[in-house]
Amino acid sequence: MLLHAVFALTVVVADVNTGAKLVAQNGCQSCHGVKFQGSAGFPPLYGIEHRRTRAQIIAALVSPTAPMPNYGFTEAQAGDVAEYLAGLDGGASQSQPIISIAPAHLVDYADVTVRFPGALPKTVTAIATMAMGNMPMKSPQVTFTASADRRVYKGRVSFSMSGAWTIHIVYDGKTIDRPIVVGQ
Repeated sequence: MLLHAVFALTVVVADVNTGAKLVAQNGCQSCHGVKFQGSAGFPPLYGIEHRRTRAQIIAALVSPTAPMPNYGFTEAQAGDVAEYLAGLDGGASQSQPIISIAPAHLVDYADVTVRFPGALPKTVTAIATMAMGNMPMKSPQVTFTASADRRVYKGRVSFSMSGAWTIHIVYDGKTIDRPIVVGQ
């Protein structure tokens, strides 16, 4: 007798920008540091994909242990957050753009550097937004300047006030969001 098994395969594609929004909404930077490098007893999240598997990161977000609060993330949301965190340093395969933001304590501007390891973009722009109820705040759009080999792009994004902002970096029809905190 020949038996056939049929398995349903569900492919879940994580959304890095949804992960960025969840990170910003839940204040992960307040414990893990503005650049996710760790602070005062809280581990760094930058480079976490080199220390933990994707499944371990998702499990830690869905069922956290103290002092990490339980934000009630679903597995899909945890996957989005894991995708965002893994991309902070270019990801495990080092194929994603790496975004650096300076100075360490943002007040009224951020110098943003984007390093592209793969295909070179034609243009890179950025705009920062801040949710303020029914009146969202926006910075002026900035067109970045390319280095001689076009692997590094730099630009300065301005902020009109302190608070939680998201820098939206756009290149070749793609957008990468980076939540930041200004004025802390």
